[in-house]
Amino acid sequence: MRRICAGVAVTALVLTATSASAKRGPMLALVWKGSGASLTRVDAMTLRAVGGAALRIHATSLVGRSPRGVTLAFGTGGGALAFVDAGSLRLRGSMQLCGNWIAAAAWPSAGRLVAVTGSDATSCVVVVDPGSRREVVERPLPFSDTVLSAEPAAGRVVFLIADRKSVSGVRLGVAGADGTLRTVALDRIQGGTELPDDAATGAVTQARPALAVDPGSRRAAVVDAAGQVAEVDLSTLAVLYHPRALRAPARAGKALDGWDRTALWLPSGNLAVTGIDYHSSVQNGTERMTGTAAGVTLYDTSTWAATAIAPGASAVVRVGNTLLAYGGGYAFQGSSSSQSGIGLRGFAADGTPRFQLFASERIGDVQVAGGLVYVGGCHDRCFKIVDPASGTVVGSPRTALTTRLVGL
Repeated sequence: MRRICAGVAVTALVLTATSASAKRGPMLALVWKGSGASLTRVDAMTLRAVGGAALRIHATSLVGRSPRGVTLAFGTGGGALAFVDAGSLRLRGSMQLCGNWIAAAAWPSAGRLVAVTGSDATSCVVVVDPGSRREVVERPLPFSDTVLSAEPAAGRVVFLIADRKSVSGVRLGVAGADGTLRTVALDRIQGGTELPDDAATGAVTQARPALAVDPGSRRAAVVDAAGQVAEVDLSTLAVLYHPRALRAPARAGKALDGWDRTALWLPSGNLAVTGIDYHSSVQNGTERMTGTAAGVTLYDTSTWAATAIAPGASAVVRVGNTLLAYGGGYAFQGSSSSQSGIGLRGFAADGTPRFQLFASERIGDVQVAGGLVYVGGCHDRCFKIVDPASGTVVGSPRTALTTRLVGL
Protein backbone atom coordinates (compact mmCIF):
# COMPACT_ATOMS: atom_id res chain seq x y z
CA MET A 1 0.00 0.00 0.00
CA ARG A 2 1.07 3.46 -0.83
CA ARG A 3 0.18 6.28 1.56
CA ILE A 4 0.37 10.05 1.71
CA CYS A 5 1.27 10.42 5.37
CA ALA A 6 2.95 13.13 7.45
CA GLY A 7 3.78 11.16 10.56
CA VAL A 8 4.16 7.53 9.58
CA ALA A 9 5.67 6.06 6.47
CA VAL A 10 4.97 2.53 5.81
CA THR A 11 6.35 0.76 2.67
CA ALA A 12 4.70 -2.48 1.53
CA LEU A 13 6.38 -4.25 -1.38
CA VAL A 14 5.29 -7.79 -2.24
CA LEU A 15 8.02 -10.05 -3.63
CA THR A 16 8.91 -13.76 -3.60
CA ALA A 17 11.21 -15.08 -0.89
CA THR A 18 14.17 -17.16 -2.07
CA SER A 19 17.08 -18.89 -0.36
CA ALA A 20 19.88 -16.60 0.79
CA SER A 21 22.38 -18.97 -0.80
CA ALA A 22 20.88 -18.60 -4.29
CA LYS A 23 22.87 -16.72 -6.92
CA ARG A 24 21.58 -13.17 -7.03
CA GLY A 25 21.86 -10.70 -9.86
CA PRO A 26 22.29 -6.95 -9.42
CA MET A 27 19.38 -4.89 -8.09
CA LEU A 28 18.32 -1.35 -8.82
CA ALA A 29 18.75 1.33 -6.17
CA LEU A 30 18.43 5.08 -5.83
CA VAL A 31 21.75 6.29 -4.38
CA TRP A 32 21.45 9.78 -2.95
CA LYS A 33 24.10 12.45 -3.05
CA GLY A 34 23.17 15.98 -2.09
CA SER A 35 19.66 16.86 -3.26
CA GLY A 36 19.52 14.31 -6.08
CA ALA A 37 19.81 10.57 -6.65
CA SER A 38 21.39 8.27 -9.21
CA LEU A 39 19.55 5.19 -10.42
CA THR A 40 22.25 2.54 -10.10
CA ARG A 41 22.69 -1.23 -10.22
CA VAL A 42 24.05 -2.59 -6.93
CA ASP A 43 25.18 -5.96 -5.63
CA ALA A 44 22.47 -7.62 -3.53
CA MET A 45 24.78 -8.47 -0.62
CA THR A 46 27.26 -5.56 -0.54
CA LEU A 47 25.00 -2.82 -2.02
CA ARG A 48 28.05 -1.58 -3.96
CA ALA A 49 27.55 -0.22 -7.46
CA VAL A 50 28.09 -2.75 -10.26
CA GLY A 51 27.82 -2.55 -14.04
CA GLY A 52 28.86 1.06 -14.47
CA ALA A 53 25.61 2.48 -15.88
CA ALA A 54 23.86 5.07 -13.71
CA LEU A 55 21.27 7.77 -14.32
CA ARG A 56 21.11 11.02 -12.38
CA ILE A 57 17.42 11.46 -11.59
CA HIS A 58 15.42 13.39 -9.00
CA ALA A 59 13.22 10.37 -8.33
CA THR A 60 11.23 9.84 -5.16
CA SER A 61 9.70 6.44 -5.95
CA LEU A 62 9.00 3.85 -8.64
CA VAL A 63 5.32 4.24 -9.58
CA GLY A 64 4.94 1.91 -12.56
CA ARG A 65 6.43 -0.61 -14.98
CA SER A 66 5.40 -1.10 -18.59
CA PRO A 67 3.48 -4.33 -19.42
CA ARG A 68 6.60 -5.86 -21.03
CA GLY A 69 8.85 -4.57 -18.26
CA VAL A 70 11.19 -2.63 -20.54
CA THR A 71 10.33 0.84 -19.21
CA LEU A 72 10.08 2.12 -15.63
CA ALA A 73 8.08 5.16 -14.51
CA PHE A 74 9.39 7.17 -11.56
CA GLY A 75 7.80 9.99 -9.64
CA THR A 76 10.38 12.76 -9.55
CA GLY A 77 8.76 15.27 -7.20
CA GLY A 78 6.52 18.16 -8.10
CA GLY A 79 4.06 15.77 -9.77
CA ALA A 80 6.38 14.82 -12.66
CA LEU A 81 6.84 11.41 -14.30
CA ALA A 82 10.19 10.21 -15.66
CA PHE A 83 10.34 7.22 -18.03
CA VAL A 84 13.54 5.16 -17.87
CA ASP A 85 14.77 2.29 -20.07
CA ALA A 86 15.12 -0.64 -17.66
CA GLY A 87 18.06 -2.15 -19.57
CA SER A 88 20.26 0.84 -20.36
CA LEU A 89 19.09 3.09 -17.49
CA ARG A 90 18.68 5.91 -19.96
CA LEU A 91 15.98 8.55 -19.66
CA ARG A 92 13.33 8.17 -22.36
CA GLY A 93 11.55 11.38 -21.41
CA SER A 94 9.51 13.05 -18.71
CA MET A 95 6.25 14.94 -18.31
CA GLN A 96 4.54 17.14 -15.75
CA LEU A 97 1.24 16.03 -14.23
CA CYS A 98 -1.37 17.87 -12.22
CA GLY A 99 -0.55 17.96 -8.50
CA ASN A 100 2.61 17.86 -6.42
CA TRP A 101 3.05 14.12 -5.90
CA ILE A 102 1.95 10.82 -7.44
CA ALA A 103 -0.01 8.68 -4.99
CA ALA A 104 -0.17 5.60 -7.25
CA ALA A 105 -0.24 4.60 -10.91
CA ALA A 106 -1.31 1.63 -13.03
CA TRP A 107 0.14 0.80 -16.45
CA PRO A 108 -2.18 -1.79 -18.04
CA SER A 109 -1.21 -1.27 -21.71
CA ALA A 110 1.62 0.20 -23.75
CA GLY A 111 -0.45 3.24 -24.64
CA ARG A 112 -2.12 4.05 -21.33
CA LEU A 113 -0.98 4.85 -17.80
CA VAL A 114 -3.43 6.13 -15.17
CA ALA A 115 -2.24 8.01 -12.08
CA VAL A 116 -3.81 9.61 -9.03
CA THR A 117 -1.94 12.71 -7.92
CA GLY A 118 -2.15 14.79 -4.76
CA SER A 119 -1.28 18.33 -3.75
CA ASP A 120 -1.98 21.04 -1.21
CA ALA A 121 -4.34 22.55 -3.77
CA THR A 122 -5.92 20.40 -6.50
CA SER A 123 -5.63 16.61 -6.72
CA CYS A 124 -6.28 14.84 -10.02
CA VAL A 125 -6.86 11.63 -11.91
CA VAL A 126 -4.64 11.70 -15.01
CA VAL A 127 -4.40 9.32 -17.99
CA VAL A 128 -1.31 9.61 -20.22
CA ASP A 129 0.17 7.96 -23.31
CA PRO A 130 3.66 6.94 -22.08
CA GLY A 131 5.07 6.58 -25.59
CA SER A 132 4.28 10.11 -26.74
CA ARG A 133 4.21 11.48 -23.18
CA ARG A 134 0.90 13.09 -24.02
CA GLU A 135 -1.84 13.72 -21.47
CA VAL A 136 -5.09 12.07 -22.62
CA VAL A 137 -7.42 12.82 -19.69
CA GLU A 138 -7.19 15.06 -16.63
CA ARG A 139 -9.97 15.02 -14.05
CA PRO A 140 -9.42 17.37 -11.08
CA LEU A 141 -10.91 16.14 -7.81
CA PRO A 142 -13.01 18.56 -5.75
CA PHE A 143 -10.84 21.28 -4.20
CA SER A 144 -12.04 20.34 -0.71
CA ASP A 145 -10.68 16.77 -1.04
CA THR A 146 -7.21 15.45 -0.32
CA VAL A 147 -5.83 12.04 -1.29
CA LEU A 148 -5.10 9.86 1.76
CA SER A 149 -3.83 6.72 0.02
CA ALA A 150 -3.95 4.84 -3.27
CA GLU A 151 -3.32 1.35 -4.69
CA PRO A 152 -2.87 0.12 -8.28
CA ALA A 153 -5.23 -2.78 -9.01
CA ALA A 154 -5.82 -4.63 -12.31
CA GLY A 155 -5.16 -1.70 -14.63
CA ARG A 156 -6.87 0.90 -12.46
CA VAL A 157 -6.10 2.89 -9.31
CA VAL A 158 -8.18 2.59 -6.13
CA PHE A 159 -7.85 5.54 -3.77
CA LEU A 160 -9.24 7.22 -0.65
CA ILE A 161 -10.12 10.91 -0.43
CA ALA A 162 -11.17 12.99 2.56
CA ASP A 163 -11.96 16.58 3.45
CA ARG A 164 -8.95 18.87 3.88
CA LYS A 165 -10.31 20.77 6.88
CA SER A 166 -12.46 18.33 8.84
CA VAL A 167 -12.55 14.74 10.04
CA SER A 168 -15.64 13.26 8.39
CA GLY A 169 -16.77 10.41 6.16
CA VAL A 170 -14.29 9.40 3.45
CA ARG A 171 -14.88 8.43 -0.18
CA LEU A 172 -13.38 5.54 -2.13
CA GLY A 173 -12.57 6.19 -5.78
CA VAL A 174 -11.76 3.92 -8.74
CA ALA A 175 -9.89 5.51 -11.65
CA GLY A 176 -9.76 3.57 -14.92
CA ALA A 177 -7.17 3.79 -17.69
CA ASP A 178 -10.01 4.82 -20.05
CA GLY A 179 -10.51 7.98 -18.01
CA THR A 180 -13.57 6.81 -16.08
CA LEU A 181 -13.86 7.87 -12.44
CA ARG A 182 -16.28 6.31 -9.97
CA THR A 183 -16.61 7.11 -6.26
CA VAL A 184 -18.65 5.88 -3.30
CA ALA A 185 -19.19 7.46 0.11
CA LEU A 186 -18.07 5.51 3.18
CA ASP A 187 -20.04 7.48 5.76
CA ARG A 188 -19.13 5.21 8.68
CA ILE A 189 -15.36 5.52 8.11
CA GLN A 190 -13.92 8.81 9.33
CA GLY A 191 -10.85 10.46 7.85
CA GLY A 192 -9.31 13.83 7.07
CA THR A 193 -7.67 16.74 8.86
CA GLU A 194 -9.05 19.14 11.47
CA LEU A 195 -7.27 22.31 12.53
CA PRO A 196 -7.27 23.42 16.21
CA ASP A 197 -9.23 26.43 17.40
CA ASP A 198 -6.02 27.84 18.89
CA ALA A 199 -2.81 26.94 17.06
CA ALA A 200 -0.73 28.06 20.07
CA THR A 201 -2.15 25.42 22.41
CA GLY A 202 -3.94 22.93 20.17
CA ALA A 203 -2.82 20.23 17.76
CA VAL A 204 -3.86 19.30 14.25
CA THR A 205 -6.02 16.17 14.25
CA GLN A 206 -5.42 13.72 11.43
CA ALA A 207 -7.36 10.52 10.77
CA ARG A 208 -6.07 8.18 8.06
CA PRO A 209 -7.90 4.87 7.48
CA ALA A 210 -6.13 1.88 5.96
CA LEU A 211 -6.76 0.90 2.34
CA ALA A 212 -6.01 -2.52 0.86
CA VAL A 213 -7.08 -4.33 -2.33
CA ASP A 214 -7.46 -8.11 -2.48
CA PRO A 215 -4.97 -10.03 -4.70
CA GLY A 216 -7.69 -10.63 -7.30
CA SER A 217 -8.53 -6.90 -7.43
CA ARG A 218 -12.20 -7.62 -6.85
CA ARG A 219 -12.62 -6.05 -3.40
CA ALA A 220 -11.16 -3.23 -1.37
CA ALA A 221 -11.09 -2.93 2.41
CA VAL A 222 -10.99 0.35 4.34
CA VAL A 223 -10.29 0.07 8.08
CA ASP A 224 -10.62 2.73 10.80
CA ALA A 225 -8.97 3.10 14.22
CA ALA A 226 -11.74 1.14 15.95
CA GLY A 227 -11.18 -1.83 13.64
CA GLN A 228 -14.40 -1.32 11.67
CA VAL A 229 -14.06 -2.48 8.04
CA ALA A 230 -15.82 -1.15 4.96
CA GLU A 231 -15.71 -3.88 2.29
CA VAL A 232 -16.24 -2.48 -1.22
CA ASP A 233 -17.02 -4.49 -4.37
CA LEU A 234 -14.87 -2.75 -7.00
CA SER A 235 -17.21 -3.68 -9.86
CA THR A 236 -20.46 -2.40 -8.36
CA LEU A 237 -19.11 -0.18 -5.53
CA ALA A 238 -21.53 -1.92 -3.15
CA VAL A 239 -20.43 -1.44 0.47
CA LEU A 240 -20.66 -3.83 3.43
CA TYR A 241 -19.59 -2.76 6.94
CA HIS A 242 -18.05 -5.21 9.40
CA PRO A 243 -17.63 -4.19 13.06
CA ARG A 244 -14.46 -5.40 14.71
CA ALA A 245 -15.01 -8.77 16.36
CA LEU A 246 -12.08 -8.32 18.73
CA ARG A 247 -12.25 -5.37 21.10
CA ALA A 248 -9.12 -3.27 21.60
CA PRO A 249 -7.99 -2.69 25.21
CA ALA A 250 -8.99 0.72 26.59
CA ARG A 251 -6.23 3.31 26.95
CA ALA A 252 -7.29 5.09 30.12
CA GLY A 253 -6.37 8.73 30.55
CA LYS A 254 -5.19 9.25 26.98
CA ALA A 255 -6.89 11.65 24.58
CA LEU A 256 -6.84 10.56 20.94
CA ASP A 257 -5.78 13.45 18.69
CA GLY A 258 -5.14 11.39 15.60
CA TRP A 259 -4.41 8.01 14.13
CA ASP A 260 -3.01 6.29 11.08
CA ARG A 261 -3.71 2.78 9.79
CA THR A 262 -2.16 0.73 6.97
CA ALA A 263 -3.11 -2.71 5.67
CA LEU A 264 -1.93 -5.62 3.50
CA TRP A 265 -4.34 -8.09 1.92
CA LEU A 266 -2.49 -11.41 1.95
CA PRO A 267 -2.86 -14.21 -0.65
CA SER A 268 -4.07 -16.47 2.18
CA GLY A 269 -7.20 -14.30 2.48
CA ASN A 270 -6.11 -12.63 5.70
CA LEU A 271 -5.96 -8.86 6.02
CA ALA A 272 -3.11 -7.50 8.20
CA VAL A 273 -3.83 -4.07 9.74
CA THR A 274 -1.51 -1.94 11.85
CA GLY A 275 -0.66 1.69 12.55
CA ILE A 276 -0.25 4.24 15.30
CA ASP A 277 -2.35 6.52 17.52
CA TYR A 278 -0.83 9.87 18.44
CA HIS A 279 -1.44 12.76 20.81
CA SER A 280 0.06 16.26 20.89
CA SER A 281 -0.26 19.09 23.37
CA VAL A 282 1.43 22.40 24.15
CA GLN A 283 1.88 23.52 27.75
CA ASN A 284 3.81 26.63 28.78
CA GLY A 285 5.36 26.76 25.34
CA THR A 286 6.62 23.14 25.49
CA GLU A 287 5.22 20.67 23.01
CA ARG A 288 4.65 17.05 23.98
CA MET A 289 4.05 14.37 21.35
CA THR A 290 3.38 10.68 21.93
CA GLY A 291 2.68 7.81 19.57
CA THR A 292 1.17 4.50 20.67
CA ALA A 293 1.60 1.53 18.33
CA ALA A 294 -1.67 -0.18 17.37
CA GLY A 295 -0.12 -3.64 17.04
CA VAL A 296 -1.03 -5.96 14.17
CA THR A 297 -4.52 -7.38 13.73
CA LEU A 298 -5.27 -10.21 11.29
CA TYR A 299 -8.76 -10.33 9.78
CA ASP A 300 -10.10 -13.50 8.16
CA THR A 301 -11.84 -11.89 5.18
CA SER A 302 -14.25 -14.82 4.78
CA THR A 303 -15.78 -14.19 8.22
CA TRP A 304 -14.13 -10.86 9.24
CA ALA A 305 -13.15 -12.37 12.59
CA ALA A 306 -10.08 -10.60 14.00
CA THR A 307 -7.02 -11.87 15.86
CA ALA A 308 -4.42 -9.62 17.49
CA ILE A 309 -0.75 -10.45 16.94
CA ALA A 310 2.51 -8.50 17.41
CA PRO A 311 1.46 -6.03 20.12
CA GLY A 312 3.66 -2.93 19.99
CA ALA A 313 4.13 -3.04 16.19
CA SER A 314 3.22 -0.11 13.95
CA ALA A 315 4.29 -1.36 10.49
CA VAL A 316 4.18 -4.54 8.38
CA VAL A 317 5.61 -5.82 5.10
CA ARG A 318 5.22 -9.15 3.31
CA VAL A 319 7.92 -11.27 1.69
CA GLY A 320 6.56 -14.41 0.03
CA ASN A 321 4.56 -16.24 2.70
CA THR A 322 6.20 -14.39 5.60
CA LEU A 323 4.62 -11.38 7.29
CA LEU A 324 7.11 -9.06 9.05
CA ALA A 325 6.07 -6.73 11.88
CA TYR A 326 8.23 -3.90 13.25
CA GLY A 327 8.10 -0.28 14.43
CA GLY A 328 6.80 0.88 17.82
CA GLY A 329 5.88 3.95 19.83
CA TYR A 330 7.58 7.18 20.84
CA ALA A 331 7.39 10.16 23.19
CA PHE A 332 8.91 13.64 22.74
CA GLN A 333 8.79 16.48 25.25
CA GLY A 334 10.98 19.49 24.68
CA SER A 335 14.52 18.21 24.12
CA SER A 336 13.92 14.78 25.67
CA SER A 337 12.66 11.72 23.80
CA SER A 338 12.08 8.01 24.22
CA GLN A 339 11.14 5.15 21.92
CA SER A 340 9.75 1.64 22.27
CA GLY A 341 10.11 -1.14 19.73
CA ILE A 342 9.63 -4.85 19.08
CA GLY A 343 12.63 -5.60 16.84
CA LEU A 344 11.66 -7.55 13.70
CA ARG A 345 9.12 -10.35 14.07
CA GLY A 346 8.29 -12.89 11.38
CA PHE A 347 4.89 -14.62 11.15
CA ALA A 348 3.26 -17.19 8.90
CA ALA A 349 0.27 -15.94 6.91
CA ASP A 350 -2.08 -17.28 9.60
CA GLY A 351 -0.28 -15.34 12.34
CA THR A 352 1.84 -18.21 13.69
CA PRO A 353 5.14 -16.76 15.04
CA ARG A 354 8.23 -17.80 13.04
CA PHE A 355 11.16 -15.76 14.36
CA GLN A 356 12.22 -12.73 16.41
CA LEU A 357 15.28 -10.56 15.64
CA PHE A 358 16.88 -7.42 17.10
CA ALA A 359 15.32 -7.75 20.56
CA SER A 360 13.23 -4.65 21.41
CA GLU A 361 14.95 -2.25 18.99
CA ARG A 362 12.64 0.27 17.33
CA ILE A 363 13.12 -0.34 13.61
CA GLY A 364 11.97 2.51 11.44
CA ASP A 365 12.98 1.41 7.95
CA VAL A 366 12.54 -1.95 6.21
CA GLN A 367 13.17 -2.36 2.49
CA VAL A 368 12.32 -5.52 0.54
CA ALA A 369 13.97 -6.61 -2.71
CA GLY A 370 14.98 -9.86 -4.36
CA GLY A 371 13.36 -11.97 -1.63
CA LEU A 372 15.54 -10.45 1.10
CA VAL A 373 14.77 -7.93 3.83
CA TYR A 374 17.02 -4.91 4.33
CA VAL A 375 16.70 -3.35 7.79
CA GLY A 376 18.09 0.15 7.43
CA GLY A 377 19.83 2.48 9.85
CA CYS A 378 22.32 5.36 9.81
CA HIS A 379 20.08 7.28 7.38
CA ASP A 380 19.98 4.24 5.05
CA ARG A 381 23.75 3.84 5.04
CA CYS A 382 24.04 0.73 7.20
CA PHE A 383 21.90 -2.38 6.84
CA LYS A 384 21.15 -5.79 8.29
CA ILE A 385 20.12 -8.24 5.56
CA VAL A 386 17.59 -10.84 6.74
CA ASP A 387 16.65 -14.05 4.96
CA PRO A 388 12.92 -14.36 5.79
CA ALA A 389 12.88 -18.06 4.94
CA SER A 390 15.34 -18.94 7.72
CA GLY A 391 14.88 -15.89 9.95
CA THR A 392 18.64 -15.23 10.05
CA VAL A 393 20.87 -12.23 9.39
CA VAL A 394 22.95 -12.99 6.28
CA GLY A 395 24.80 -9.71 5.79
CA SER A 396 25.63 -6.32 7.32
CA PRO A 397 26.70 -3.99 4.49
CA ARG A 398 27.50 -0.29 4.86
CA THR A 399 27.31 2.28 2.10
CA ALA A 400 28.97 5.67 1.75
CA LEU A 401 25.73 7.27 0.48
CA THR A 402 22.05 6.96 1.36
CA THR A 403 20.68 3.96 -0.57
CA ARG A 404 17.04 3.11 -1.32
CA LEU A 405 16.33 -0.14 -3.16
CA VAL A 406 13.91 -0.18 -6.07
CA GLY A 407 11.67 -3.23 -5.67
CA LEU A 408 10.67 -4.72 -9.04
